[in-house]
Amino acid sequence: MKIKYLFVLLLVLVGCQKPVTDPLDRAATLLPLIRGDEYWRSQAQLAVAAELSRAGRIEKANSLVSEIQGYRRALALLDGVQTQLEAGRFSEAGQVLLSYGSLPREGSAQQSWEIMGRLLSLGEAAGIGKETLAAVEQAGISVPPMFQILGQETFLTAGAADSTVDPLGVEGRKALPGVAKGKDKKKKVDPGKPSAVQEAPEGGGKLQARMKIVSGGSALIIRAKGLLAAGQTEEAKVLLQPALEEGSGYRVGNLAAKADLLRVAWQAGLRDLVNPQLEEMISQTRVQPAALDTAYGYWGQVVRLLATVGRNDEATALALEAPPRIREALTPFFQAQALAELGAGVYQAGLTEQARQLWGEALSVAEKIPNPRSRAWGVLQVCLAAARSGAAFTPEELEKIDRIEKALPEAYAQIGQ
Repeated sequence: MKIKYLFVLLLVLVGCQKPVTDPLDRAATLLPLIRGDEYWRSQAQLAVAAELSRAGRIEKANSLVSEIQGYRRALALLDGVQTQLEAGRFSEAGQVLLSYGSLPREGSAQQSWEIMGRLLSLGEAAGIGKETLAAVEQAGISVPPMFQILGQETFLTAGAADSTVDPLGVEGRKALPGVAKGKDKKKKVDPGKPSAVQEAPEGGGKLQARMKIVSGGSALIIRAKGLLAAGQTEEAKVLLQPALEEGSGYRVGNLAAKADLLRVAWQAGLRDLVNPQLEEMISQTRVQPAALDTAYGYWGQVVRLLATVGRNDEATALALEAPPRIREALTPFFQAQALAELGAGVYQAGLTEQARQLWGEALSVAEKIPNPRSRAWGVLQVCLAAARSGAAFTPEELEKIDRIEKALPEAYAQIGQ
């Protein structure tokens, strides 16, 4: 009788639990349902940790970062620093960066270079580029030539047309000392001697240059955002102006980064320099390959840019053009993600009804995916997109998410996971 009473009480308590309605909290609850593949699990953890950090939920973000395996833990730590920089907390972020000198050791080969590129570019964004470089070298890590500060040039200027960083420069394919060839097979290294923690990937010289350009564009945008957040509008304007002046040809990592650059420049008051570049941005958006799944996150950010500068009709038209391309060119897995990411930019552009339609379609597509991990991934992308946009879920969206999530354990059981 006692056991029966406890069982009834348990059912009552479960029934009284409030459903998780916050998109970011919901994303976190989905993480255990992305399983059976460490790559996708760590990718999901990295994405959720980044959004937690942006939302100022630092304790929860740090707890999740501690669970991430492999080199993505390093990237997650750097995401946290980026959040501080974008909020204008340059001194606080700089102190953290200087304690991260050994962080590139958490990756191998190109992974280490990715960590190093981000670390050094964040140092530039914090205003301590040389000090960050010194911290890496003091950790006994050999910094590839293109990642070093060359003369007066820094990551902040690496994207300029007259930069000495040439993405078509001499290829470097010699393995650097300290690592055996083959995946993740490190030799023991004398801790008392400077050493590289990776071998140069194929096309190393070109790769270093491209990574520096990408990191440089990121550093420029991050520092400008931080200056604006700190109320230093004039300083942001002076920083951004050379990158936008006619003939500068400033190079960034992708179309979304360029849209971000122009949006921040507009906020800094450089409207006369932003306006002449908008037509090219629209053209570049439309010529992206329809089957390029990452294109639609970029596409959404261009829609957001157009709304920011007051070109609302063009923003609406561009937002309507993307979904048919997604349906025709992408498989369901990538459809769900593309629709979710596109919806984030569309929502941020103020087109809330269209964004809701995109997220609703993304959930419908995800629900029909046979593989439970891919299904959970699609729902996670919608949660992250809504969180990034500052949107709350509608009752209809929550109903769909609840239905999909409840069916996932049984779907995993059917495939033995």
